[in-house]
Amino acid sequence: MLSRPYKIIYLTIGYVTALLLIAALSVSGHLIIRLTLKQQESDARIVNLSGRQRMLSQLLTKSALLMTQSNDPAAAERHKHVIATELKNWTRIQAGLSLGDKGLGIPKNDDENVAYYFEKMEPDFKKMKGGLEDLLKTAPGGTTGSGLSSKPLSDIVESSPRYLELMDKTTFEFQKKADERVMGLKYNETVILLFVLSLLSAEAFFIFRPMIGKVRESYGEIESANEELQKAKEGLEETVRERVKELVAVNARLEGEIAERKRNEDFLVRANREKGALVHEIHHRVKNNLQVVASILRLKSRKIKNPEDLAAFKESDALIRSISMIHEKLYAKDDVSEINMGEYLTELVGDLPRAYGVAPEKIRWTVSAEDVSLGPDKAIPCGLIANELATNVIKYAFPGDASGEAKIAFFRSGENTLEIVVSDNGVGFQPDRIGVKPDSVGLELITRIVKDQLDGTMEINSGENKTEIRVRFREAD
Repeated sequence: MLSRPYKIIYLTIGYVTALLLIAALSVSGHLIIRLTLKQQESDARIVNLSGRQRMLSQLLTKSALLMTQSNDPAAAERHKHVIATELKNWTRIQAGLSLGDKGLGIPKNDDENVAYYFEKMEPDFKKMKGGLEDLLKTAPGGTTGSGLSSKPLSDIVESSPRYLELMDKTTFEFQKKADERVMGLKYNETVILLFVLSLLSAEAFFIFRPMIGKVRESYGEIESANEELQKAKEGLEETVRERVKELVAVNARLEGEIAERKRNEDFLVRANREKGALVHEIHHRVKNNLQVVASILRLKSRKIKNPEDLAAFKESDALIRSISMIHEKLYAKDDVSEINMGEYLTELVGDLPRAYGVAPEKIRWTVSAEDVSLGPDKAIPCGLIANELATNVIKYAFPGDASGEAKIAFFRSGENTLEIVVSDNGVGFQPDRIGVKPDSVGLELITRIVKDQLDGTMEINSGENKTEIRVRFREAD
């Protein structure tokens, strides 16, 4: 025996299944009715067109007789016009009834008896059509022969009775087939209707009647459950009141913690703001101090007569200016943690020629830098390297009145790898000129910076009228 919940589920499933079956059968019945109406319409069109074909055949035969026997040219011309007009319709309907015609709404014929009759009437149809076409070729008011002895008219008159007899049989077959299809559809419709009525009766007896008893039993259970629910509700309300008191106490404690956290956040914001201002001030003072050192070097250099000493002072001044420029950019930004190297290198190669008294048109600089930003720990060594390499180009690449082009590039060449490339089309690499002597701050300084501070590598490629120095290092350790 099934328990009560399972019985209810079983009855519900049966009820829903019956409803779905009834709905499906109703839809099927509706579709069959629509199909029946559509089939009736199609069959009626075919029967009407076959009857019209018979009438057109008689009209064409009659018009041919009147045309050949009329002594009035105007009347003969009218009958000829009727033949010319209706012959096209007669020919099209004949082909449509046999092979189908979407324009006339005629489907392709699939009945063997109809196909047999059309095959049998085809010689008479062609003979009549040929005779009518020959009549149309005659001059208005004239004939190709005399009366019924005319060959075109003779062909028409001889073929017309057989054609009409076969068309009558064809029309009968069309009507018979249409009646059979309609009867079949109506039979299916009746079967579906009876099946729906049977389902409704079975549903009423096996589902609705047991369901009413279960509903009555369930009503008493619902009443008892309502009483228990009311008791549970009263107990729940008491529990909720106690819980609300606890939540009020917890909320008060949380409000105190939130207020304390807000005070701590305000303190951290002020401390962070003060720290940022302090960092800005440090960069500002470092920049000012470096500029003071550079100014002192420039003042001292005025008293130096030895060209080598004077060059050393200028190199030192340029190095200090490159470092000062980094601190100046950090001071000018809200974010004091990174330097945009493209902006920095552009400004650097713009200042260096003036520091060495070189006309801007002597060396045409091109700066190509990706949107890469570095922190001071990487930016300062890169600035010193770029400054020294650019200084070497200014001092040695174009001696005398020579001029040319120089490029400085800064870009990512791989994952976590950066490159600085300085190149020119000057006289080429000459070691005795660019800083291998013990008292110079040239390639020896660059080599140490690359190795000690950037943990990188340096390559020198030189040829005739070309020098390229490439420094490669990791963006982050």
